[in-house]
Amino acid sequence: MKNLLIITVFTILCVLYCGTSYGQKNGGSINNSMKNYNLPPGVVLQMKGIEEKDLSFKLNSVDYEKNELVVNFLRKFSSEEIKQMEIEKGKDYYYYKVANEYFLSLSEKIRKIYSYDELWYIYMFDQNLKNRLTTIK
Repeated sequence: MKNLLIITVFTILCVLYCGTSYGQKNGGSINNSMKNYNLPPGVVLQMKGIEEKDLSFKLNSVDYEKNELVVNFLRKFSSEEIKQMEIEKGKDYYYYKVANEYFLSLSEKIRKIYSYDELWYIYMFDQNLKNRLTTIK
């Protein structure tokens, strides 16, 4: 009986220790990885749905000149939606205003190398590459 009590207590302690250790590690990694994202206001992602891509290899492209220049970065919004955001001056407006200014500050070379969708991906998910692109002329 004494051995059964010792085994039960030991098992409970092991379960509690393993559970709290795993929970802390898991929660920490989610929080750390989410800090590197620049998502629109109110957007929440599930960790399972994120596929990280490294698009920096495209900077070595030599035949980008024939590509179309990306110009309209807010094309997913109608002009009425943009006007409404501007009137309300909410978080959405400032997020997309800053994003558009960033895109327009990129060199023509960068805006030919990367597509519309790739530039948005970089802006939201790859902050290192996002910052690097501003230095390329």
